Amino acid sequence: SILKSSNRKLEELLENTGALNRHDSSITSMESVDLELKREIGKLKDRNDDLENRSRRQNLRIIGIPKSAENGKRTAFMASFFAEVLGEEIPSPLVLDRAHRTLAAKPKPGDRPRPMIVRLHYYSDKEKILQLSRNKGELKFREARIHIFPDMSAELSRCRAAFNSVKAKLRQAGIKYGMFHLADLRLTCDGISHSFKEPADVEDFLARRSHPSPKT
Repeated sequence: SILKSSNRKLEELLENTGALNRHDSSITSMESVDLELKREIGKLKDRNDDLENRSRRQNLRIIGIPKSAENGKRTAFMASFFAEVLGEEIPSPLVLDRAHRTLAAKPKPGDRPRPMIVRLHYYSDKEKILQLSRNKGELKFREARIHIFPDMSAELSRCRAAFNSVKAKLRQAGIKYGMFHLADLRLTCDGISHSFKEPADVEDFLARRSHPSPKT
């Protein structure tokens, strides 16, 4: 009787141990699947953001144009707007595919007007407008202060904004740089080209440049 009882307890212990092992195996398997799913979701998000921003490559976002200045004829208005603000260097005729206000709620009296989104037919015209706006500095249209930016997704805007502090340090150091698609900062220093995808990597580069390792 004692032997039978011991055997039953041993069998129960073995069954419980087997169940625990199966549970551990299942948990490990689910963790592996969860990790793989997170990787795939990350890839899909990156691909979606890349496609969205590629579709905006010929777009400009203009902030500050007074409400109703376009008088219902947005595309025709914007074609003449750039020449008025940036001068005769703007290509003529300037070919626009379309122009529209952003889809935010209509602003109340006294609120900032909604930005204008413009799609240039030629990518080179977009680059020309951005270059002229940078060279001219402060821009004004009918006494209103105007800002011209590339149009990009909110996620890419956040990624690029993260570089703002290191870009200021690069300007102070007299190092020329450029931001490339998507959020890739590139610079040339002492005849050597460098590319950075994270602001922290630029910080490390500047720190090493300021305090070079002693030669052995």
